[in-house]
Amino acid sequence: MSVDLLEKNLATSQTIQEFKNKSLGIIPNEDLIAFSETIEKFQSIYHELVVQPNISTLEVDMLPIFLFPQLKRQYYVN
Repeated sequence: MSVDLLEKNLATSQTIQEFKNKSLGIIPNEDLIAFSETIEKFQSIYHELVVQPNISTLEVDMLPIFLFPQLKRQYYVN
């Protein structure tokens, strides 16, 4: 259960600090700090090896996520 919550918080957070704030109390603070520091250390490597080579695919895949709130709002406003 706590792994699922941590994964959700990681996926929905814009920053590592936001992830830490959302995840307080799910696992012991020492573990959360160590995990957050590990993520922080690998962030640039992940960006270089995964994000940069796949940026165009990621942008296309993310487009519906960004458009949905606008379409939903337009549907209910009109």
